[in-house]
Amino acid sequence: MKTKKLLIATFLVLSFFAVFASPAHAAWANCTVVKLGPASSSVLILLKACDGEFTGYRWYYLWDTCKKEMMATALTAMVNSWQVRVNTSSATYAAYSNITSMHLSKTPECP
Repeated sequence: MKTKKLLIATFLVLSFFAVFASPAHAAWANCTVVKLGPASSSVLILLKACDGEFTGYRWYYLWDTCKKEMMATALTAMVNSWQVRVNTSSATYAAYSNITSMHLSKTPECP
């Protein structure tokens, strides 16, 4: 009986970590939003890197499950000349991958 309880407790703890653990590539990139708009059933965003996670300008798709919320965040950043912090589905920030998370940063746009 003790072994069964111990196995269940171990499983619950490991499940907790599996569900709430962040991805290994969870490096955030600080970016300036250059362009934003719909493209057929998706939303495309053009970002300029500010912190060296990638160089130059790159296009990305906004993640479908929260694209409206990310559009609102990106538009707020554009209007106020602020940066956004983004995380992508690609560990290397490959162009045309999905933006999975976006947060507004009150940091001024990068030059």
